[in-house]
Amino acid sequence: MYFFVIIVCALTTLLTLRKMTMLEGVVHGLGKIICYLGLIAFMVSTLVRVILNRLNIRAV
Repeated sequence: MYFFVIIVCALTTLLTLRKMTMLEGVVHGLGKIICYLGLIAFMVSTLVRVILNRLNIRAV
């Protein structure tokens, strides 16, 4: 899952380095949204795991 997010981030970075056509602009916008959502999800899951570990509950 997170590997996919990293790939999307890399692709959007590559698209940014090039001159963007209309299609590339749309892909870049979607990629940026997916990238941010992935980062937020990763941070939230990490926080939840830390909190559960502090409460001595095994995180699945």
